[in-house]
Amino acid sequence: MAKIIRTITSVIFGSYPQGADGTVQPIEWEVLKQEGNKALLISKNGLTQRRFDGKSNVWENSEIRRWLKNNFMNTAFTDEEKAAILKTKLPDVGTTDKVFLLSSKEALTLYKSNEARRKTGINSLWWLRSPHSSYVYFAGIVDDFGDLISTDVSSGYVGVSPALWVDLDSDVFKS
Repeated sequence: MAKIIRTITSVIFGSYPQGADGTVQPIEWEVLKQEGNKALLISKNGLTQRRFDGKSNVWENSEIRRWLKNNFMNTAFTDEEKAAILKTKLPDVGTTDKVFLLSSKEALTLYKSNEARRKTGINSLWWLRSPHSSYVYFAGIVDDFGDLISTDVSSGYVGVSPALWVDLDSDVFKS
């Protein structure tokens, strides 16, 4: 007897001001990986444009990390939705976060191709948490061709495509 495994490719979860007019819209997430009752999600499109930091590519102390932990989390999710988001240890940077950016390695291994990494819309470039350069002023990004490159951390034109692990057994994912 064959075992049927249910996989999902995308979910709607939370809401955030998006697009040129900043209208609050539901966030569509791609499912990058599913392990049992949990899934790794990344926003299908860049949700906003922000700089990584004013002076450094160190994820732990970056402006973008503080913004994701505070402003984004509190704006995008209800308390019930926040409870469904799992804490994730990020060994490459030594932090534990609920919402984060992918590393360069994750962007390369979780997507099958450059085409799959491409984002559409106003924020086609998107930040990675990896330095991606020996210069402290450069952090990794995915460009509009899906290639991994780097740019100045103070560049305010790069999109933010948050990632997070969620508990699929949470009530917010039950229909």
